[in-house]
Amino acid sequence: MNNPLTLLVPEKTDVEFDQVLATWQKRGGSVRRLGKYWIKDEILAQQPIAIYGNQTFALVLAQIYNVQLLSGRYADCQTGTQLG
Repeated sequence: MNNPLTLLVPEKTDVEFDQVLATWQKRGGSVRRLGKYWIKDEILAQQPIAIYGNQTFALVLAQIYNVQLLSGRYADCQTGTQLG
């Protein structure tokens, strides 16, 4: 990744999550596991982020960090553009 994104994920994960996280990190991204209480982190708010998790997790974090959610196989997390 040219400009590494921090991937926000729930603290509780499973095999699928672990595979996504491993791939994300191999590509140069960092991962932040969030616990039960999702409170805005001002440092994270200044960084490019991506969100991966269940619908409630994603919707709440998108609102907290004022970002647009994307879905799909290929999407540019910086611009919100669907790539495929």
